[in-house]
Amino acid sequence: MNLNGEFSDWLATNQVDEKFLLRNLTGKPFSRQAFAPESAAVGEVPEMSAEEAWALASQSLAAALPRLARLIRFVRNRAPKCLEPKAGKPERAFTYDHGRRQLPFVSCSYRGQASDILTVAHEFSHALQIVASANSAMPPLAREVCAFIGEHALLDWARQNASPLLPRLEAAWAADNQCYMGADAERLRKALARKSGAYDYRWNYPVARVLACAIWRHWERAEIIALFRSGAAAPSLLIGGTRTLRPHFDLPPLPLDGGETVKLYRQIGVATLLDLQEGSGREQAGAELSRRYGTLLRCMQSRSLFIALDRENVPIGYATWQRDEEKTITAHSCVPQTERLPFFLKSLSRACPDVGRVVERSCQLASRERPAS
Repeated sequence: MNLNGEFSDWLATNQVDEKFLLRNLTGKPFSRQAFAPESAAVGEVPEMSAEEAWALASQSLAAALPRLARLIRFVRNRAPKCLEPKAGKPERAFTYDHGRRQLPFVSCSYRGQASDILTVAHEFSHALQIVASANSAMPPLAREVCAFIGEHALLDWARQNASPLLPRLEAAWAADNQCYMGADAERLRKALARKSGAYDYRWNYPVARVLACAIWRHWERAEIIALFRSGAAAPSLLIGGTRTLRPHFDLPPLPLDGGETVKLYRQIGVATLLDLQEGSGREQAGAELSRRYGTLLRCMQSRSLFIALDRENVPIGYATWQRDEEKTITAHSCVPQTERLPFFLKSLSRACPDVGRVVERSCQLASRERPAS
């Protein structure tokens, strides 16, 4: 689009309207998703070269989107890039689309920090999207959605492979949210309120960040691949696909005061809200729902319910369990935000080690059995 354009030009280029923006800027969707502060202090980033970071971006995307593996290898081996650190103040990373019949060029001032590794994944995903779209120009908002999806692929790869990079990557990702959902979102809100303003590329980031997070959670991998390939048609996929996304909401901090009866009611409420956030509670009929919450009540009575809270006392998940006569444990867990699963398992294992082991094994099995797209 014209870099000297106005807010209305930006809306037209991205084929979105004010209602779409408001729907995806309401509240602060990442305020409760920042990873535990303690994670930022766990371990240093292992020494990783720029080429290794580039290879890791390729590996994580291929694991997440195996049907794009051939194009991912092509980008990894053929796309021109400059990842050398620049003297003085680091330059802003970018991926330049040279247009038809030419490969995109990636530039990133790589200094070996966790944030740099995320940036390389972000720019690699830009390059992949350009190649996958066969040089059909994708509007900037959708382009940033694809790049942020690459960051999710890297984070998921690190979780699934128990990478020592994970704590630092999570902390860097959470720190980036403070910028995207803080200053950048405020810029966009002001432009939206005025319905005018000189074009600012950073308007694209907050909505793209929200959409990428929701899409990564809820879209099938085949739908994500279609988005990467869609080029100029991306807005119709985004708008159509996000209409059917389950609404995401943040739970309030859990008060810790009150008597036993009050605490029991709060625990029931927390479990119900977490089920709704995950979506499982909506799909059950009356009899099944009655059995589910009958089991929950029995677990509460036998003190076999664990609710994990983050540093702000916001519930992130719960587990219930029962033991048979042979002391074998049967457990159920609910963690709606998959990126919080490692923190949940750590909290559960600290409080109830034997239950934590059962739940962790169950999560590992579920991950293996999930069909690839």
